[in-house]
Amino acid sequence: LYMLVSARDDDDMLSEEELIKLSMNLFLAGFETTAAQIGSTMWTLMAKRHLWEELLADRSLLPAALEELWRWIPEFRHGWPPVRWALEDIEMSGGVVIPKGEAVIPEVLVANRDESVFPHGWEIDFHRENPMPHLSLAHGSHRCLGAAVALLELELVVTSALDRFPDLHLAVPAEEITWTERSFMRSPRELPLTW
Repeated sequence: LYMLVSARDDDDMLSEEELIKLSMNLFLAGFETTAAQIGSTMWTLMAKRHLWEELLADRSLLPAALEELWRWIPEFRHGWPPVRWALEDIEMSGGVVIPKGEAVIPEVLVANRDESVFPHGWEIDFHRENPMPHLSLAHGSHRCLGAAVALLELELVVTSALDRFPDLHLAVPAEEITWTERSFMRSPRELPLTW
């Protein structure tokens, strides 16, 4: 953050508005999304206990499992917020054409479960041959700049929990977990655990 403020004050490279927007983007992308995914991942592993047991039995599944969980878990409470614009006319199935320049709001959850890309896409499968190319962290020039860090953070949390608390489980029934309303991200408000 110091470097951004310096770029505004000393180098005159950022306006006040650009500084605020960049700072908010770094906070949301660098903290809130990862924290929400950690909560949702741990809830999923606890609520679907067989998945936790599968990771305990075979740690080599962890990289594919984490990608699969990024693919399967809905990130946002109300769909994916970013708008994209068609760079060219795009013909969709059924003959529908999105004209060049039109706004498009992709629904990542649906794309991430598309049966033509992910067989039995509505199920979590740690043995999926290719959990990529899910769109949870976007794709191409829009790929999340912090994707590698987010994946590393998630891997460290799950690995540490598996190592230290193999008997970890929810302290309340899964259906009693409430979900935050303070954020556009999907995340448990709290996750009572016991071991």
